[in-house]
Amino acid sequence: MTVCEFSENEDLNLMATCYADDKTAIIVNPPPSENLSFFKYCNGRGYNSQTAVAGISMMNAAYICTHNNGHPFLVLSYEAKIKLNKKLMLPSMKYRGFTVFQAVIIDYNLERFSLYPKDTEKITEYKSGEPLPLNLARPDYSNLPSEDEVRRIIKDKRMVII
Repeated sequence: MTVCEFSENEDLNLMATCYADDKTAIIVNPPPSENLSFFKYCNGRGYNSQTAVAGISMMNAAYICTHNNGHPFLVLSYEAKIKLNKKLMLPSMKYRGFTVFQAVIIDYNLERFSLYPKDTEKITEYKSGEPLPLNLARPDYSNLPSEDEVRRIIKDKRMVII
């Protein structure tokens, strides 16, 4: 199991909020040149209002360690992992007829590849380094690494657990 892949190459001007409630937000902020597909899960309504951020892989249940613009690394408790799974299965308020996870894919393709939603609908298979298909299997995020596993990997970073 991958605990944490590293990505230090982010463009904070490329950002899209896919989901937000009173306490959390799911934001797409793809690296412009790395072959990592991930979203950010924040413990605040938006990227600028949160106190901690988790980078979470869209391919498997793994954290992606980013610089987070100086914010502590967010680690999800088991209950928070279950809530994240449920949020990703909700109907998207942003893109009618899609789930929140599919909205993450649409926004990822838009921000990373400048691909419009209608074009994302035409993609049917995953190819490494290319836009993601809407039928991409959603990982079971209840299998994200534990606090202890993450702490061993990101020793020098501040952590917040929700």
